[in-house]
Amino acid sequence: MTHGSLLVTVAVVVTAIGLSASWGAAAEPTVTIPGATPPTPQVERLSDEQVRAELRRLNTMKMDCGTQARQALAAQQSASAVGRASEAEAHGQLLWTNMKCMEQANQGLLRLRNQITRDQLPLFSLEDGFRQEYRQGLQSHLSTLQQVGKQLADPGAFTAETFAKQMESFRRQRESFRSHYIRLLNDPETKGLATTLFQAGDLLIGSAQVWVRQAKAEAEIAELTPNGGSSPRLSRAQAVREAAVVERARQWELAQGLILQATTLTAATR
Repeated sequence: MTHGSLLVTVAVVVTAIGLSASWGAAAEPTVTIPGATPPTPQVERLSDEQVRAELRRLNTMKMDCGTQARQALAAQQSASAVGRASEAEAHGQLLWTNMKCMEQANQGLLRLRNQITRDQLPLFSLEDGFRQEYRQGLQSHLSTLQQVGKQLADPGAFTAETFAKQMESFRRQRESFRSHYIRLLNDPETKGLATTLFQAGDLLIGSAQVWVRQAKAEAEIAELTPNGGSSPRLSRAQAVREAAVVERARQWELAQGLILQATTLTAATR
């Protein structure tokens, strides 16, 4: 397949999608019997939550298929440029499959728009950009926690000071996020995920303060140890250090479990 024919193919597919959407909007022909009252179609009314859920599913489907279509197109063009015909053909098939997927999503959105009531039309414009932004923010929040979780497995990744600074920055960003999306924090569809993420964040933020306390105790122990012997002050510092070590380990273990739980919740709601 040449570069020129590839562009023509894509253009035809895109045009086909637009035409299919127009055909989907056309009313089916009806037969009118003189003197008879046409029957009123009975369409089950969807609840607002059902409309939001279907909008989210179709928009996600369209977005995912669009991403894969762009990737397939780029791969097909690269393969064609170096003469790998069979590879280009395979990517072309993948491109076509994902363009058809986008067409199905577009048709689904059109059918949904025709099915909802007039008072539900604003859901199409609202669905919500704000809700979608919130979901993306939760996903970003999870990615940050996953990254921190991986770094905690490396003893040299942080010091008490650097970890405390990172967690303070994370805390400020999280509070800004929660303030901006405050009306969605108790949304039934995402409350479980949000609560799990915030609990994991609370544990990590708290552990930073515990680590600072541990570091101060260790510095005090180092200062007192050269003097030899034992003293009440040294004993107190050792007790503080041991308690902090145990508490921080517990916090990190609980946080890791919550991060894993949030990862599972995210996969289940996609």
